[in-house]
Amino acid sequence: MLGELKTIFDNKFFEQSLKTKAINNKEIAIKYFTNDARIIEDPCLHCFIGIKGLQFDGNDFFDQAYKAGVRVFILQKLPTIIPDDAVIYFVSDTLEALAQLAHEHKNMLQIPHVLITGSVGKTTTRLMLTYILREKYETHTAKKNWNNAIGTPLTILETDRESKISILEAGMNSKGEISHLSKMVNPEIAVITNIGYSHIEFLGSVDQVAEAKIEIVDGMNDSSVLLINKHDPYKMLFESKAKGKIIYFDPMQLYILEDKGLDGFEFAHKEYPNRHFFCPISGEHLLLNISIIFALIDILQIPLECIEQGLLNIKNIDNRMRIFSNKRGVSVIADCYNASLESFKASLDVLQKSKGRKIAVIGSILELGDSTEFIHREIGTYINKINPDLVLAVGEDMGYTCQELKIPYCHFQTKEEVWFVLDKELKSGDTVLIKASNKIGLDIIVNCLENI
Repeated sequence: MLGELKTIFDNKFFEQSLKTKAINNKEIAIKYFTNDARIIEDPCLHCFIGIKGLQFDGNDFFDQAYKAGVRVFILQKLPTIIPDDAVIYFVSDTLEALAQLAHEHKNMLQIPHVLITGSVGKTTTRLMLTYILREKYETHTAKKNWNNAIGTPLTILETDRESKISILEAGMNSKGEISHLSKMVNPEIAVITNIGYSHIEFLGSVDQVAEAKIEIVDGMNDSSVLLINKHDPYKMLFESKAKGKIIYFDPMQLYILEDKGLDGFEFAHKEYPNRHFFCPISGEHLLLNISIIFALIDILQIPLECIEQGLLNIKNIDNRMRIFSNKRGVSVIADCYNASLESFKASLDVLQKSKGRKIAVIGSILELGDSTEFIHREIGTYINKINPDLVLAVGEDMGYTCQELKIPYCHFQTKEEVWFVLDKELKSGDTVLIKASNKIGLDIIVNCLENI
């Protein structure tokens, strides 16, 4: 990962953040931070942070970064030979050092930080809010899906001092991770989009997922604001743990005026019945994300005109769900970056609204643990309601889904088998949904569809 900042960091900032002086302490001017020795475009302005991971120890890449031209380092393991011109901040934990740097810079910026978490919809909400706020404010957010203990601090460190607000995302795999991010960010505003089955394998139950998500309040204070769904089944838990003010967002306050299928939908808000808005991305599930924007109108001083224009711009964002047509005249709904029960249902709803023959190419949802069979059977039941013309399923867990299906289907073990059948089956006017967890690799089929 690489973090960029227009403002230069000097020795004083490093020493103040890390509470230590450097080995070979010299005057430094840093603009970039990276933990990847392969991503060094301007080495004279780089600080390399050696972070120990599960498979690799970044501290072992000191020589590679040094040979690339980097001269400022944060390490928790010193190299055998330290060159005279290598400025090294030696710390006990480089991941914590990265958090300290980010925390210090966040405090220096003195701008509101919005931190978003939830089982699904984090990235969509973050990008929607960013595009809308950019109609009025200089707004910063991550360039990629940086939402963990490395990505979030790097995102903070690349925030320019011209920014007026920062929109961040907090992901997790286990308990304690969101707490760590919240204490690093100290968010002025925090959002919990929803609670679902994502990462249940690591946490054991949906109740434990909710307990992990509410850790977002750990870095908040009495002047902070927490946004939660008015209808969330865990609302009482969130209310009991909240610090500061609670604001409720309510998807039921929005209603669709005209559904344009894969081209999006026109909608209104009950508080503004005379104002009509348009979302160029398909899916009624997006009303939840949009309701969060409306809940922030007063606190962030967002004019309705900014919402109107900002929503129009989201067509251009790198959204998880891509919709395109290929040369063969086939419409494709590509949504295989990640998967959950909730996102599966949302994608199937979009397929249902499409024109022509409907084909669902689906793969397993991962990280469900003991809930694997239950969730995959639920998908089968939901597919029956959508009633596509054909289902092509891949992966062992999809066997549970297929057992529930009452419509034509084929179950395969490999992606290659799926493509062999799909390629022969497709006709002009068909709509194909590609949906699975990212590791299933159905993006290969998406690439094939783009090139025919």
